[in-house]
Formats: sequence, structure tokens, C-alpha cells
Amino acid sequence: MSENAKKLVDGSLDLVTLPEVYLRVKDVLEDPHSSAADMAKAIQIDPAATARLLRMANSPFFGFAAQVEQVSRAVSLLGTMQVHDLVLATSVAASFSGIQSDVLDIATFWRDSVRRAVAAKLIATRCNVLDGERVFVAGLLSHIGEMVLALKIPEMADRAATSAENRRLPLHIVQREMLGMDYAAVGGELLRVWHLPESFEETARHHIEPANATTYPLETAIIHIADHIARDAEHEEFDPLDVAVFDEMPLDRSVLDEIVAELEPQVADVMALLFPMRKSA
Repeated sequence: MSENAKKLVDGSLDLVTLPEVYLRVKDVLEDPHSSAADMAKAIQIDPAATARLLRMANSPFFGFAAQVEQVSRAVSLLGTMQVHDLVLATSVAASFSGIQSDVLDIATFWRDSVRRAVAAKLIATRCNVLDGERVFVAGLLSHIGEMVLALKIPEMADRAATSAENRRLPLHIVQREMLGMDYAAVGGELLRVWHLPESFEETARHHIEPANATTYPLETAIIHIADHIARDAEHEEFDPLDVAVFDEMPLDRSVLDEIVAELEPQVADVMALLFPMRKSA
């Protein structure tokens, strides 16, 4: 399965590439001799990226009590790692929101992705042990493999999705049967090729079967629960939550109802931040 996913991703890199502003930010983050000023400069070269970051930094979801009007101030308050994660989130959303697909509703795909991301951050906040922004991005990217499949092998991906729905089976199970790989393996492979932080790769690759996570089991458990929360109730009947994940975290299952209650207003706010030109559905 992993070999099939690798071949598909290797042949898809011309379709899905990371934007230049993010690559500059990533280089700064990985340079041990770089400074916060270098990070700010890498972002400020791109006015659109600057606007996106400041919009995120001043939002109730990510923001601070004081107004953040400069990128240098955002870097100072958030730190280079969190700025990296927010630039990644906004860059991916901006780059791929305009992609067209005959078999994947891109607007629905991104709304579902934002639902997972927001749910993941809410869960992480309650666990009180993780960087909420990093888990937010992990949730946002966790289904990116679906987009690769829809762009690269649209007819086969569509047949697998239809079959899963008709047979009331989990999508990844039917994809393995019909395609020889699943969206999670494809997503994990893409994030590996993009050289993103290892935690993003592992959560994307293993959130469907969180017991397989080895290095980041807590993060993977959070994305698994967030994925469950983001689904419709009918889907739960044939792809249930793996309750064993609660063994990995300081969180009681009873708080899920609280998170669901908080979710939708915050999803609407984050959709407006990531996709300001689109009316939220």
C-alpha cells in the first residue's frame, strides 16, 4: 500500500506544490542562525501572506488581547514555530482552494478540513499539554490525500467513494480494496515529500488507525477524535470512534459534547480567516 501511495505522490508533485512564501519561512525556521527578524522578513516579502498572518493573529481563535499590527510583533508574541504553522495553514488553504475537481467538492473538502482542525485545537486545549496551533494544522492537513487521489485518479477515487457509501464501509477500507492504497497513506506520503514536521506526516498517515502511531500517539489520537467529531452522525454507524484512544490522553469522553457545541461558530470564524473571499456555507 505504501509503495502505491509513494508512486502516486511522486507523479503528483506538479499538481500540489507548496507556495514560495512557506518555503522561505521553513528555511528560516530550520536555520539555527536565523532570528525572529529573519522570519518576519521572509513573510513580509509576500503582502498576501502578511495580511493572512495578521488576520489570524488578531482573530479571537488565535489572537491576543493586544492588537497585532506588524509581522515582527506577531513573531515576537507567537514565536517562530507557531508563525511557521500559521503560515503553512494559510498558504496551503490559499494555494489549493482554487483547485478544480470533477469528483471532489473543493469547498466542502475545505470546510470539513477546517472542522477537523478546529475540533483538534479544542481537544488539545482541554488536554493542556500540546501546541494548539500545531494540532490545528495537523487536523487541517489530515485528509490532504483525498485531494491528491481526486486530482490524480479521479474516476477510480470516485468509484471507491461511491462504493464505500453504498456498502456503508469506511472509505479507507474500500480504497485499500479498490485502489491498493488509502487517502491517509497518500496524505502521509505527500507530507513526507514536502518535508513537513514528522508529527504532521504521522497524524495524517495513522489517524484512521491511531494504534499504529509510534512517535506521536497523543497527537494522532487527537486527530482521530477530531475526525470523528467532524463527521455527520450517520457516518458514525459504519466507521466508529476508536475509544481506546482515550487511553492516550488526559481527556474524558464526556467532554466531546461540549466540544461539538463550541465547534460550529468557531468553524465559521476560521473559514472567514482562511477563505475571506468565500461566503461560508
